[in-house]
Amino acid sequence: MRYAARTDANHVEIKRIFEALGAVVEDHSRFAVGYDLLVHAHGLTMRVEIKNNEKPPSARKLTGNEQQARANNPCTYAVICSETDARGLLLSMREHADMIAGLKA
Repeated sequence: MRYAARTDANHVEIKRIFEALGAVVEDHSRFAVGYDLLVHAHGLTMRVEIKNNEKPPSARKLTGNEQQARANNPCTYAVICSETDARGLLLSMREHADMIAGLKA
């Protein structure tokens, strides 16, 4: 199995934020799967690629492997650069789960 080369400087911080907000997080960054984390919250799972906002846009582009993972999972793939992004993703997941629950009622 091929391994990813490195993680962004904010990787640990973003992972801890998700966990502090109640998400279950699986770190897949050491594997070349096209995303860094699987984030489980509100009965849903998202593939999360972490990018560092402190880098120039050219250095934050998705790699070919990341682009392929996003193309294969367009509804469950998110790129996160900050705590605000992480909070927004979890809020969106909760709203989506609530909508699904409402449709079942």
